[in-house]
Amino acid sequence: MDTHVSKPGARSGFVTRSRAAVSLLFLMNGFVVGCWAPKIPDFAERLALTKFELGLMILVFGVGSLVMMPLAGAQIAKHGSRVVVQVLALCVLPLLLALTLAPNVLTGAISLFLFGGFIGAMDVAMNANAVSVEKSMRRAIMSSCHAFWSLGGLIGSGLGGIVISSSAFSAMRNWRRCWRQSSLPSPGRWSLRIRRIPTPRRKRRSCRWCRCRGCSD
Repeated sequence: MDTHVSKPGARSGFVTRSRAAVSLLFLMNGFVVGCWAPKIPDFAERLALTKFELGLMILVFGVGSLVMMPLAGAQIAKHGSRVVVQVLALCVLPLLLALTLAPNVLTGAISLFLFGGFIGAMDVAMNANAVSVEKSMRRAIMSSCHAFWSLGGLIGSGLGGIVISSSAFSAMRNWRRCWRQSSLPSPGRWSLRIRRIPTPRRKRRSCRWCRCRGCSD
């Protein structure tokens, strides 16, 4: 990070603590984006989105990035890239789960807006941090940082596809579908259901002596 830097002047070692930290941030960002990519078809199917509506959802992701990137730059100038990138890294992780469990289009759109915004803001903060580390080390590390981002995207998309196709993910989708179907209906639906329930009738059996159908035990 930019707070643990060596003294300017001589070039530092090839691998330092600051370089390892910022490389892991790039790896994490790429991993999260890679995990989201194979979930897009499931996201569209779960919310019953058309191709046009799915395109609008992807547009919401971009709008979130455009909104949050300038705000991230202002916070970096005020607090430094280290603090900002740590906070954003913590905010990104729950949003992937929120996209997985979004029950309707509204919550899905809000989650996707925040996800795109925090991903874009984290991208700005970690690039600013990489520039600071690069200056302190007097070495060019930006290319290797973006290589770690690509590696994270490759790992995330590969693992995401495997998990989605596994039986565990299918079981989770079936459980979610059953949970929705078993949720309590509204009072109006209860009344309709109650009206449709037939009134139980007492069974009548013939007596032992006369065998008539009108007598009961």
